[in-house]
Amino acid sequence: MLKHLVTELASELSIPLQIEKESCYTLTINEESDLLFKDLNPGFSCKSRIAPLPQEGTLEDLYILCMRANFLGQGTKGAVIALDDALQHFLLILSVTEELNYRIFKETVEDFVNYLNYWKKRITPEQSS
Repeated sequence: MLKHLVTELASELSIPLQIEKESCYTLTINEESDLLFKDLNPGFSCKSRIAPLPQEGTLEDLYILCMRANFLGQGTKGAVIALDDALQHFLLILSVTEELNYRIFKETVEDFVNYLNYWKKRITPEQSS
């Protein structure tokens, strides 16, 4: 099901789709943003990098900002801001545990990308302070 939804979305938006392996797909939104989809049966997860972790300075304020955003999903529309396994990048991750029709899938991905873009702008200035 996810393969059909992602393929249709990539075709409609004329964006590149890469099939990583069975049930893992990558949509390239722009040169800075890739969306990694994974089939959960039922549902799917979507993950993308927000920004690299700053190398210097205190991270406390940045972590507090992310925790506030994650609280009840209020600042992420149900997604979660997290760190990757290597603790090098902030990620935005969304898990949907139900099957969606194409219209709702597309709206969900659009919302995810809007929040991703917001957090890219929000976290990057935080890193420079």
